[in-house]
Amino acid sequence: MTRAIALWLLALTGCASDPVPHELTFTFTNVSTPGDLVDSSGGQHDIAFAPAILIVHSEDFTLFTVGEAAPWDGLEAITEDGNNVGLINELRDVESVRMVRPFASTDADYNELPLEPGQSVSQSVEVSAGDRISWVSMYGQSNDVFVGTPPGGIPAFDDREPLTGDVTAQLALYDGGTEVNQEPGVGADQAPRQSGQDVGEDEDGVVTQIDGTDAMGFSYPAVGDMLTLTVAAVELVEDE
Repeated sequence: MTRAIALWLLALTGCASDPVPHELTFTFTNVSTPGDLVDSSGGQHDIAFAPAILIVHSEDFTLFTVGEAAPWDGLEAITEDGNNVGLINELRDVESVRMVRPFASTDADYNELPLEPGQSVSQSVEVSAGDRISWVSMYGQSNDVFVGTPPGGIPAFDDREPLTGDVTAQLALYDGGTEVNQEPGVGADQAPRQSGQDVGEDEDGVVTQIDGTDAMGFSYPAVGDMLTLTVAAVELVEDE
């Protein structure tokens, strides 16, 4: 085999290994019902989520690391106040972030556009070989708890096949570690009741994953009992 033929075959192999670009449409649905959150006194509260953020990035990007302080000022803003504007603007200048979009709208105040029980919203992004997806939304009845993908995101492709179906199982609840937790649904410094943004007691802690209860002993529903995140994929065809 000549060197020219070998290089040609290598090039063909490389092209064949790359997945075809797709458009992925993510649908975020609040599957809870009104009054699902019951506090320690028997009071009932609605579970709501702040407008989410969808990020397309390389494997070099990490939204957060469990056991370390939140690395982005905007992450603190969305997890404490539901303000997704700061994180979107912050990540637009990051080289390893290819695209960052809000779900439906940017929102500087959780009280403006929360996703209430039974509501759903969708967002679409284009993905190519090597892309990963990160997604985050504030759990509204909390001080700084959020639901999101794993720290490094999830692959947009698996063996050349695009991400599709229900990916809720890949999400988890995390404590941002920036504000001291109060009882969910009751705390005066939680987004639905606070007097203003960034008013809770600073924690100066680290991001931790919540598996049922947080470090204070407060309980949280399972992610799948509160929401679903599904994905539909459409192959992108280049114009001739």
